[in-house]
Formats: sequence, structure tokens, C-alpha cells
Amino acid sequence: SKFKTRAAQIQRRTWGSHPAIRHFFVATEWDHADPDCHTKMRKESIETRLRACKNAHWIILKSHNRLTRHFSNAYARPEWLNKKASPGGWLCAQQRFGMSFTKLIEMYGATQSLPDYLIVADDDTYINIEHIVELILRQPQRLEEKGISQMQ
Repeated sequence: SKFKTRAAQIQRRTWGSHPAIRHFFVATEWDHADPDCHTKMRKESIETRLRACKNAHWIILKSHNRLTRHFSNAYARPEWLNKKASPGGWLCAQQRFGMSFTKLIEMYGATQSLPDYLIVADDDTYINIEHIVELILRQPQRLEEKGISQMQ
């Protein structure tokens, strides 16, 4: 969030600055199609959006099944959402991933240079990059050196 940049600054200084990280991007409300969404979202529009997500969305996609019914009934219930400090802000933030991811893919597409790996994390996430480098890069290399192929 543009109001809580400290977490992103800490991420950048810790795991985001690891030599294996080529790019580190932070998405905030400025990346949203409507950067002021969190201030405009009123109780009525929150309830309308929740109903749309819980019902019509899955039916239109022909994906209404036991799993979607479970999440439709359990996820972002009005009683739970109204306990949030900013229910509208939370709902707007849920859209941020899709919008930011699209922006990122467009940027990579324009340069024709896709990353080897892409990690998408929330602002309160810690990633042990050294562990990932060991697991994905070093360990397979050592196995290859011993004549053990990971490719089937």
C-alpha cells in the first residue's frame, strides 16, 4: 500500500537485494485502474461486489461446483469484512494483484525478456532467496556434475 511502504522497503533491503534478484517491483494503489478506489468504496458497493463475486461470476464461468460454493460462502463474508479497518480498501487491494501482474507482463512483453523465475509476494511476505537458489540452481547443478539428470 502507498500508506505502508516500510514493509516493501524492508523486503527490498533483505531478500529483494539478493544478487539472484534482477528486478524488484512494488505494486500499490497507484497501479490500480482507479488509484482512489479505497476512498470511493462505500458499504453498498462493497455488498454489491461481494454478491457478484460469490454468485454470478462462477455461474458465468460455468465453474460453479462444490469447491467454488465453499469459497463463495466462506471467503470475504460481510461480517468478516466489516471487521477490517477499511473494508473498501481491502476489497480494492484484492484487485491489485491482477492489475499489477498484467502491467508486469506487458512490461516484460515489451522488452521480450522474460524472467527465469517470477516470485509474487504480498507486503508481509519474507522469501528465503538463498534457500530457493540452493534448491533450484545449486542442487540440480551438483546432481548433474555427479551424472544424475533431473530431466526425464
